[in-house]
Amino acid sequence: MEDFYTILSSSSADGTFDYDVVINPEHKVFKGHFPGKPVVPGVMSLMLMRSCAEHAAGISPTRISELKDAVYMKPITPDGKTLHVSFTLTENLDLKGQIADENSDVLVKTRFSLVKE
Repeated sequence: MEDFYTILSSSSADGTFDYDVVINPEHKVFKGHFPGKPVVPGVMSLMLMRSCAEHAAGISPTRISELKDAVYMKPITPDGKTLHVSFTLTENLDLKGQIADENSDVLVKTRFSLVKE
């Protein structure tokens, strides 16, 4: 995940955490996924959510212990545009969230549980 994304801003209200991030188009993952037309791998979108949750909860490292669902509605491309990561996180580290683009179009919806390592 090193240098995969940059947090532009973060906030929380009423139990919801919101992060605005931008993906680094020069990250090494895009050399193979896919050259000339890069797309964020599904697992990297989950890792982005996990990393934001670690930041929000002030804990690290964690791992995803149970993936309840992950729905990929549109590809995430590293085009320099801001992505909006929004989620709730319970005391038990159950996450429910989504990633949306600048137009508020939802790209990914997911629910998973984290455990502290």
